[in-house]
Amino acid sequence: MREIKFRAWTGTGYAYGGFSIYATAGNIIFDFPWIDENSIIEQYTGLKDEDGKEIYEGDILRGSFGIPARVVISAVIYSESAYIINTPDVNPKMCTLKVAIDCLQPRIIGNIHENPELLEEK
Repeated sequence: MREIKFRAWTGTGYAYGGFSIYATAGNIIFDFPWIDENSIIEQYTGLKDEDGKEIYEGDILRGSFGIPARVVISAVIYSESAYIINTPDVNPKMCTLKVAIDCLQPRIIGNIHENPELLEEK
């Protein structure tokens, strides 16, 4: 079973903390008392990069594959019940994060909030 962890982009940095779950009027509510309403919540994927760092939604990964080596830089997103890498020239539905880790051996090089320029095509 994987750990369920969250972080939140506050606009100036990341905040980490726990959450509470409760039900009301037929809805399940996740409460993050340590953030404000403008924060962007990102979940831990349950996976780690080549350096052992926890990979969250919004992280930017860099890896390579093939001969000669082709460098891939992509963001981690959650789509249709899976974490995938979002690479402009690859169908993201074909590359789950688990497959990317096995094939690319990626490292976290930034995140979409602080380093969006890493995703710009050169």
